[in-house]
Amino acid sequence: MIFQCPLARQVWAEADIPHPEHWYHETSIYQNINYLMEVKQRRIGETEKKRAWPWVVWNIWKSRNDLFFKGIRWSAKEIATKAFKDSEEWFLAQIVEEEISQAEPKRLSSLRQKWNPLPKDWKMCNIAYEWDKSSGILGLAWVLRNHRGVVLLHSRSSYAQILNKENAKMQLILWAVENIASLHIDKVIFAGEYGEEFGATLRPREWPVFAFQADEIRRALLSLNDTQLLVVPRNSNRGVSFIAQSVIRERRHHSYVAAGPPGWIFEMFVNESRNL
Repeated sequence: MIFQCPLARQVWAEADIPHPEHWYHETSIYQNINYLMEVKQRRIGETEKKRAWPWVVWNIWKSRNDLFFKGIRWSAKEIATKAFKDSEEWFLAQIVEEEISQAEPKRLSSLRQKWNPLPKDWKMCNIAYEWDKSSGILGLAWVLRNHRGVVLLHSRSSYAQILNKENAKMQLILWAVENIASLHIDKVIFAGEYGEEFGATLRPREWPVFAFQADEIRRALLSLNDTQLLVVPRNSNRGVSFIAQSVIRERRHHSYVAAGPPGWIFEMFVNESRNL
């Protein structure tokens, strides 16, 4: 069923994972799995596709169960697409887990700011960026939470030809404000690690060097009613930072807005909202 049935063959073709010259063995599951275990070392094919083979197997099996028990029939392309999505989310989750495990637990527990409830009807929009100096690619993200810390929406995007960090920060802030304004959301606190830009916007006389940036931000904020700017430390901005990092690390350059948090860091946001 996994390798020989017509639908399975179509799924493997859609997945474009390297296969044996004369296709997979008809009776030896061991031989087929052994081939797939070594496929990552082969020089042909894309790494992102080759490493996704366990999820291809799993989703073929799940599609069989959906057909038998729910009467739902998935196409080969849908099964392959779901497999790649599951694979990407798993590898992203490993990045998050590794970064957390490498940090000093005691230091993090003492420095990390827990979620503080907002005034009712207000929302917090945490923003973050990740910039790749060598390619000039900029990854952007924002996460919108209600007064209890529950994630309502999140977004991710990317820009090319960003020359320096100063441009990256301004692109992030203006992009986030424009997004929230387009969604007609008011009473928003924009939170991030941008003391100079936020400080210049709130207290222009104290930050004359950033006068241009402050004017641009104030002009953008005019499209919203009731806004605040809040400077937060990096350890209070972790979730949205991971989303921005995924643009660069996993080459997720497509833009989107989605309800709730990403599945691969769902627990992080839930724990923060519960003050865990």
